[in-house]
Amino acid sequence: MTATYSTILDEALANWAAIQPFKFPPPDDLLLAERGTCRLVIDKGWAPPVGYWRYVHLKGHLELVDTIPEVRHWPELADALRLLNDASTMVETLGCDVASEEDRSGDAAVMVNSYTDLFFSSPELQSDPTHSIRLAVRMLQAVEGCEQWWAQVSISLQQMKKPASQNDDRWALMVAVRNHGRSKANARDLWGKTLERIVRAAAEYRLS
Repeated sequence: MTATYSTILDEALANWAAIQPFKFPPPDDLLLAERGTCRLVIDKGWAPPVGYWRYVHLKGHLELVDTIPEVRHWPELADALRLLNDASTMVETLGCDVASEEDRSGDAAVMVNSYTDLFFSSPELQSDPTHSIRLAVRMLQAVEGCEQWWAQVSISLQQMKKPASQNDDRWALMVAVRNHGRSKANARDLWGKTLERIVRAAAEYRLS
């Protein structure tokens, strides 16, 4: 049975409310919602601040995507960054990485791993973590059942490090995608499809 957006969201928000008042960072990752091989957690690690080392401001500057070393041999990730940082979206990216490696533990012998740091462009939306939770749930819903194509998706709610001049807390998401395959080409193809679903859900997200 397909889980509805509201069902997963209610679970995540209820788990968030249950740990209030919340002080970051938690001693361990805290699970907010899980379906199959998809999960939403509060990460015990800090998110990078805007302006961190090698950060490239892509929002409104899509021509800079090709200057990022991490996407040089991964056009799928480059396309994802262009879509997320398009002027029409509510979000933008902080950083990313992707790599492939062998995994001899099962029939699917190769896997592709990637992550993308994502946050709302609006400081007001950044400061309320429930907005990030709603966005994360929308992305998870887009890949529900992804275990059927050997995918795992973990979205981590992270608090951004802040400069001394900033009083309020800001929140971001780290979206990690892992996809196995029977070959390098198969793993990459499946990973690309998983990533595309997630990215499109984030790019099309609007406040309800």
